[in-house]
Amino acid sequence: MINKLKQILKLLPVRTAPFFAAGILLCAGGGIFSVISVMSAAVLSVLAYRFRREMLASALALLLGMLSISAYILLICKPLEAYADISQRLTLHITQEYNATGYSRYECRTLIDGRPATLFFYSAEDYSAGDILRADVRLTDTAYEINTAIKAAIDEVHEHISPTFSLRRSVAEFRSELQRKISGYIEGDAGALAQGLLFGDTSGFSTELYHAAKISGVVHFTAVSGSHFVIIMAVLLELAGNRKRLRAVLSLICVPLAVMFFGAEPSVVRAGIMVFLCNCGPLFSRRAESINSLCVAILVMTAFTPYVMLDIGFQMSVLGVFGVSVVGPRITLILRRYTRRFPEFLRGTVDTIAISACAVICIAPISAAIFGGVSLTGVFTTVVLTPVFSAALALAVIFAFTGLTPLLLPIGLLMKAAYHIIMLFGCDSRLWLVLDLKAAGFLALVAAVSLTIAAVFYDEKRGYAFTVLALSVAASIGLSMISSSSRRKIEFISDGTSGAAVVCIKDEAAVLICGSGNGLDIRLADCLLRNGTHTIRYISAEDLTISGADALLTIAELYPTEHINTNALTSSMLTEQLRDIRMTSDNIDSFTVDGISIACAKAGDTDVAADIVMYYGYKKSEPAHNARLPLYISSRQEILPENGINIYDTPYEIRLERTEK
Repeated sequence: MINKLKQILKLLPVRTAPFFAAGILLCAGGGIFSVISVMSAAVLSVLAYRFRREMLASALALLLGMLSISAYILLICKPLEAYADISQRLTLHITQEYNATGYSRYECRTLIDGRPATLFFYSAEDYSAGDILRADVRLTDTAYEINTAIKAAIDEVHEHISPTFSLRRSVAEFRSELQRKISGYIEGDAGALAQGLLFGDTSGFSTELYHAAKISGVVHFTAVSGSHFVIIMAVLLELAGNRKRLRAVLSLICVPLAVMFFGAEPSVVRAGIMVFLCNCGPLFSRRAESINSLCVAILVMTAFTPYVMLDIGFQMSVLGVFGVSVVGPRITLILRRYTRRFPEFLRGTVDTIAISACAVICIAPISAAIFGGVSLTGVFTTVVLTPVFSAALALAVIFAFTGLTPLLLPIGLLMKAAYHIIMLFGCDSRLWLVLDLKAAGFLALVAAVSLTIAAVFYDEKRGYAFTVLALSVAASIGLSMISSSSRRKIEFISDGTSGAAVVCIKDEAAVLICGSGNGLDIRLADCLLRNGTHTIRYISAEDLTISGADALLTIAELYPTEHINTNALTSSMLTEQLRDIRMTSDNIDSFTVDGISIACAKAGDTDVAADIVMYYGYKKSEPAHNARLPLYISSRQEILPENGINIYDTPYEIRLERTEK
């Protein structure tokens, strides 16, 4: 092992942060497993103290991580369950505002029976960050163990206070004005992409753009990360020249403002802490190491709010930074032995591809577990998109502080170039490697661990590690092919108002849409991609509305579709735009798969009988039904019959029997 790396690994944050995080993850579920884990960690700490003192800090960090999340669940989360659906007078301090059509999502901080809590609610009223509300509030979802905010509903606002001056509100208004200027100049999907890449706001993404970004593996660009902070600070710190202490003082001022500007999401705070540590090292005559800064950021964020470690965005942010700043540089040093005779430009290109690949492999376990696959083009898209993104963000920072309107022209051209890059690399669902088998996540983890070992151990160890890495990648591809050839299942999805039964057979699908279909396109596109669908054989949507037809049109453009059956009104509309697809308007709102009948009906309708009935709409009382398995798609259907399932809250799928031909 390299001597410098040995010294880095002896640093206290590096020795403790991974174990503290592991302790949080192990005990996040609570129950008897947590008790056994805490007892085991306590025994391990005693053994370390007795026999291996150098391991004591790591063992204690593991134990403290377990105790912190356990205490958080018992002292904060569990007591809040008693307040579910109970109206109470609270003082809300609004911290973030997320605009949407017709309403906005607000995050706020408050105290509930003396316990700090973060809530979010939806409202058509106009509030701003920094405002204070005194209102009657109901907690509608107290599953705080896995969320960083509790869903709430405002019954009545008694007092709305807008302070004369609020730094948080001023920063939010500055951001909104900057977004308005850029979006006013850059229109269409390129404008929406500009909001995503520059501000981390994906609310304006069309289904086509989101789908292409996912396939091309660049969704992480739309999450504010260290690259945003590094570019912003690079532009601002040029004012300080080479004066390191002045640069450190500027960082001390600018980093908190940048966190307010982008929103205090876990990944944003992590990036801010790391940049702060790297730039403020000179104040203490220290040079910051990336892995040490990363570990300090983890400890700072999870010490008092351990639930942050459960945030998927934060996990991907941490692993991505680990791949780019820790594993990547060491892999490039290995590659330099073979590329030292290459031209400088080619050698730099190989290094960039290698670092990007390291980030993709390190993130792969979470991508496989959460998204059901990884992008096959993500490495190359990242390499091509990074300089375009960096140039656009640098120009946007200059525009923000100078207001020079001519800068909008190159920003717009760069965003259009970025849009075409994403659409080029994300145009075909075959470029997404489906990893939906349970073993796939384990193999992805093996690949990430093997790559890390290859980066830090002696040459004789690297050979074995690279061999395991290659075998795990090959096995993942093989499993994906096996999964695709044997896939036979029905997956039920809902966006809260409409739903669908998606029958997936190998790489083909048939879809039964229940309800209007409006807004279902993103969920449906995700489902088809997750199941490796390349062709849609049949879509039935009897209750489709005009707005739902637009969503269906989007799906038909993303996936080759053979036959669509809908009502006469939407059928005539779609026929004009989808001339290559067979269109019918038969009165069919059900189909049968392997002897299982599936139908659609309105909640409370007992005239429709089938093995499975998807019910749209909602009832305030327990709805009657005439199905062996009633499935409800409305987010507002809270009372269910004994065997009913709300698929908006609980994903549901059926594995079909394999048939021999």
